[in-house]
Amino acid sequence: MRALWSGEMIEHHGEFYDVAPVEMNPPVIEPVPVLVGGTSDAALRRAARNDGWISDLMSTPDAIEVRRQIDGHRAEYGTADRDFSMVVSLDDAFDVDGYHQAEDGGITDILTMPWVFYAGFTEELQPKLDGIKRFAEDIAAKMAD
Repeated sequence: MRALWSGEMIEHHGEFYDVAPVEMNPPVIEPVPVLVGGTSDAALRRAARNDGWISDLMSTPDAIEVRRQIDGHRAEYGTADRDFSMVVSLDDAFDVDGYHQAEDGGITDILTMPWVFYAGFTEELQPKLDGIKRFAEDIAAKMAD
């Protein structure tokens, strides 16, 4: 993908994909971060060679352990000095302290459905809006404190 984003003519003939000569224009001006998902060792190693990792729903301790594993791979690959994003959906961070614990463990970004904390899984719009507002007041506004 990075080669394709360069705007140069590229082609690829690999084990799994065969791409005839192609050029993408206009080229990408700003770098596009590549986030990798998956929990296998191969996936975590792939993430360590790229710009970040994105999770499925997991606990904070599990996410911190994944960060530790990826950081070990990053040290091995010589990529530890580059910015790295950890985008995680946490199933146990329900208050400011929980989010600070995640941040202290190297989690950089959170994916959440805040209405679930307050109204559970619902298809109704108003409880979702109320949950987002309450999350903004209970959590987001206090994160800078």
